[in-house]
Amino acid sequence: MRNKKMNANLQKSDDVWASSKASSGGGVNISNKKKRASRSVRFQAWTYFFLLAALALFVLWLFQFLFFKSSYKAMKKQEVEKLGEKIIKSYPGAEGDAGFDDYLRQTAFNNGLNIVVFNVSEHNENGPDECESENVCFTAEYVTNPFNEDEYSGEDLLTKDNPHIIRDWANFYSGIKGKSKVSYVKNFKSGNYFVYGARLNETGSYLYMTSPYIPMESTISVMADQLLIATVVCLVLSIIVSYFISERITKPITEFSKVARKLGAGDYTVRFKGNGYTEIENLAETLNYATIEIGKTEQMRRDFLANVSHDLRTPLTMVKAYAEMLRDISGGDEVKRAKHSQVIIDEADRLTGLVNDILNLSKLQSGTETLDVGVVDMRALVKTVIERFDVYSSRDGYVFEFESEGDCVAKGDSRRLEQVVYNLVGNALNYTGESKTVKIAAKGNGERVRVTVRDYGSGIAPEELAQVWERYYRANQHKRNVVGSGLGLSIVKSILSAHEAEFGVSSNLGEGTEFWFELASVSVASFAMDAAVAK
Repeated sequence: MRNKKMNANLQKSDDVWASSKASSGGGVNISNKKKRASRSVRFQAWTYFFLLAALALFVLWLFQFLFFKSSYKAMKKQEVEKLGEKIIKSYPGAEGDAGFDDYLRQTAFNNGLNIVVFNVSEHNENGPDECESENVCFTAEYVTNPFNEDEYSGEDLLTKDNPHIIRDWANFYSGIKGKSKVSYVKNFKSGNYFVYGARLNETGSYLYMTSPYIPMESTISVMADQLLIATVVCLVLSIIVSYFISERITKPITEFSKVARKLGAGDYTVRFKGNGYTEIENLAETLNYATIEIGKTEQMRRDFLANVSHDLRTPLTMVKAYAEMLRDISGGDEVKRAKHSQVIIDEADRLTGLVNDILNLSKLQSGTETLDVGVVDMRALVKTVIERFDVYSSRDGYVFEFESEGDCVAKGDSRRLEQVVYNLVGNALNYTGESKTVKIAAKGNGERVRVTVRDYGSGIAPEELAQVWERYYRANQHKRNVVGSGLGLSIVKSILSAHEAEFGVSSNLGEGTEFWFELASVSVASFAMDAAVAK
């Protein structure tokens, strides 16, 4: 009874632990989903667009409230000074020019200015009587409607010989006497004004200009209200617009992800689609090209496995069969034993050749094996390779024709180039058909050494020529009984590419196929000199 109770408690604890773990796991999953969502391109794009809009509005607010007053003051000053420069250049003198008077009145009216052009002479003991009561003799040459006309008209201050038609006369005149130009903001009873003064000539003529300097507080307050409304509207619009933009940007990426899953599952018929953006279209084209190439590689891999399986199965079957014959039948017969043993050796050699082809291609394409470059006599090399095929001449009646012209010395790795020629001759031997003739030529013209290998078989279809260099590929492989791994020409291509050689193939159906490659010719003396310099 006690044991049952303990078991029940243990089971209850396990259930609680399992429930807690499940709950915790669910929390972790939810947390991971939230993290992934926050790291998504859509969310990040939406966030960046929104922050960009918010930053732009912040900068707008900053400039409006921190720099608006100073900007307005600088603009007002620049505007008045620019007008003053024009007036200075147009000043005709004190003769009372009617045209200049009209120009001043029009300028004052268009720009809200008060303009006075006056002349002063300092008081002295010999001066005229009318100057005795003043420090200066003041004469207004040109006057536009002064801003203080209503304020001073009752005091008879608008006469042209009254310096007080210029507000703050004492300070203005004391400032302009020692300078060619003055500009400042002055607070009068009727408001703030921007004051500008300039010396017109050396005979005491001056320009005086004032322009209302409007306080910005009320303007800023109105702008703040409008800007607040505009900010809210812009933020809302930025949220909406950024959402649709992020959706449009991320939609092709989401579609790419779906197509990539199908591609990963082995469906090589899928195609990626762009959405009008140049970068997305380029990416789609690149991925589609990669998909097609992966599909080709997968098909070639399957063909290779089928070919290798067949090539391995046949010699292994032969080895097993003849080994059993040695054991059961020909063990005591020396002639039969030697014959059966030779078959086993030949089939083992075939297996070794297949494995070596695979290893050689792997080394060449991985770049782990470097070339041992030296001077190679291609004429002697081709002859050596042909001699290795003598057994086919004596046993099966094959004919190997060889032609040679010129100096055939080139620079390269003799062992690898011998492998190239051997593979090309072996390939021609497989495909030459009933003619049983293979033609090999090595010709030099002083600059290049060209080697050609030709068979007289049924040829290769034009649409298949570009594929003969690919791994595992066999031209017309379903129509011919060809021995080999399908790697020979791919090995040839890798070796020739490492030599930076030119190579190619031409073929006519029913007439045969010719493979060729060219190497740069070199003299023994020049190569020795290059080697010495390199050391």
